[in-house]
Amino acid sequence: MAITPSSVDFTYKKTTTVPPGQLLEHTHNFTESPTLVTEGLPSYLEFYDITTTNLKVKVKASEADNLSVGLHSEVVSIKLLDATFETPKEIFVGTFTINLTIEDTIVLSLSPITANFSFQLGGTTPINKSISIISENNWTISKTQAWTTLSKTTGSNSDTFEIGVVTTGLTAGNYTDTVTVDDGVTIKTIAVSFVVTDANTGSDYLYVNPNLIKFGFTIGGSIPPVKNIEINVSESWTASLSVSWLELSSSSGSSGVQTITLGLKSGAALTALIKGDHTATVTITAGSLNKTVAVNLSVYEFTTEIPSNANLLFTEDNNIVKIASSRLDTYVRMALSTLYKNVNYSFDMKLPIHNGGASKRVGVVPKKIIGSQPLIGIADFSIFQPYNPIIVNLNLHETEYFTEVIAASTAVSNLKFITGKKPSERWLSDVAKTVYVTNSAILCFSVASYGAVVDEIFITGDVSIDIDVDSIITAEKEFYTVVLPISYLGVFDPGTEFKISLFGEELNIVIKEDGIDHSMVFWENQHNCFDSCEFSGEVTITPNYKRTVASFIKDEQTSISKIIDKSNPIEYKINTGFINTIEEIQMINKMLDSDNIYLKTNNQIVQVIPKTSKIPIYKSTRELSDFTLTFISTEE
Repeated sequence: MAITPSSVDFTYKKTTTVPPGQLLEHTHNFTESPTLVTEGLPSYLEFYDITTTNLKVKVKASEADNLSVGLHSEVVSIKLLDATFETPKEIFVGTFTINLTIEDTIVLSLSPITANFSFQLGGTTPINKSISIISENNWTISKTQAWTTLSKTTGSNSDTFEIGVVTTGLTAGNYTDTVTVDDGVTIKTIAVSFVVTDANTGSDYLYVNPNLIKFGFTIGGSIPPVKNIEINVSESWTASLSVSWLELSSSSGSSGVQTITLGLKSGAALTALIKGDHTATVTITAGSLNKTVAVNLSVYEFTTEIPSNANLLFTEDNNIVKIASSRLDTYVRMALSTLYKNVNYSFDMKLPIHNGGASKRVGVVPKKIIGSQPLIGIADFSIFQPYNPIIVNLNLHETEYFTEVIAASTAVSNLKFITGKKPSERWLSDVAKTVYVTNSAILCFSVASYGAVVDEIFITGDVSIDIDVDSIITAEKEFYTVVLPISYLGVFDPGTEFKISLFGEELNIVIKEDGIDHSMVFWENQHNCFDSCEFSGEVTITPNYKRTVASFIKDEQTSISKIIDKSNPIEYKINTGFINTIEEIQMINKMLDSDNIYLKTNNQIVQVIPKTSKIPIYKSTRELSDFTLTFISTEE
């Protein structure tokens, strides 16, 4: 069976409209709409409109927006669950290749987003402010006040323009304007502030520095540090504020040089401010003289999307922490901490905020900490949690680049991780769902419980047994490994079939005749759980002697050789015996991919590495029914 076309190409530009879905057709005709089962389907794609002869695939914008720019290619395997059988049956339909090209979208941005001017009557007109535009479209610029000047009002793509002010006819005071840039997709604004002050006379003077103060405040975040205002005055003075969300350390004083502080005032007036730019003034009066300090407050939002700690998480899933911030002067510090196997771990990461956001997968570090697991408890029947999930705590701090002041923070604790990708059901094993084994086999497989408790393991079919596990399962666990020697259930004739059921997952067992030899392979799968498979073919064990020799030049006429390393690895050639299904071939190939494999033969267990890399599927279906696998011991 095959899927047409064999490859599907998409091109998606971030944050824009997703490309149309594409039709896939298959040669297997189902009599009614089947249930889809996939392997390798990336999270940025989804299937829909599934019928008896075809289905469609499309891009998911919410996931594709987080991908890096460039080509992303995946091979997807499709199975369909045919419900026309008495017991629904998975039927392999075929594979196809997804090629998704991600292009970046240039969102309109301006830098800086404020233009502040000050002018003392009778003085020199302030110089223009240069503004940079980043865009991929045509744009227009507009203003609202006559005293504001623009060097240009139209343009395209990335460019610069200047904002200036006209001083003629103005009196002392504070003036504001908003310059708007519109590129047809996004609208951005620049807050313009213009402070005009009186000139000092000979004996009466009032000097105030600075004439502009800027604050940045993140909703729900920390109050930023106060700013200093220096005053040099010839007589007593008073100060007043134009808004209630500011506060001064002093509102009056005497002649001379002094410093007061200005800060944001926590309370209802501040929390009521919405995202955006806000302006205010501090007016200082001494006799007939007035000086003003313009205040610009940029209010930002800092939002986060963090995986839930209510569910068991898997390290290979897209457990992405997403951060959104409108600030241009901050980055995100992410602190990950955990206590695992009585060892404290702490990792600090810096995430740059780009185009208003930052993101980070948080499963990579827990996977490294969990590491590989030892092979335990395979001699007798048992059911146990092979290792504890790792409990991770996250702290996110939006931090200013230059001051290291924390603008906003959020935290989540008790994120529970195990390794691998989350299964569609509860099956955490590479073991084929139907296996052909002898009475000497040891079954080893794992299922997710997600905290549920089970009382019994059910055996149904030609054999009917309920195994009470009340005394074994004493507390709620997230997942379990089952080790079940066939001999624990009894001795059965070839052809006996039965099912093992646990947490709704079923493993189908078919008893076959004993082979020439007997061997078991146990391997650690992607979930750090051990699986098993039995081989009934011939076992050949061959000791090998290997040495590493280095040659050295002693003089012009003589060289010497020395053995610098030697080893005595044992080579195992294992014939699989008859292989019954493609699923068993896939199970063996996954075993050969494992980095942690143990071989049990001749009543000995030895850790091995495979020399056989893979069993080609086409050989298994066309030419061969058994295979020889080669392993080398890791111990001398």
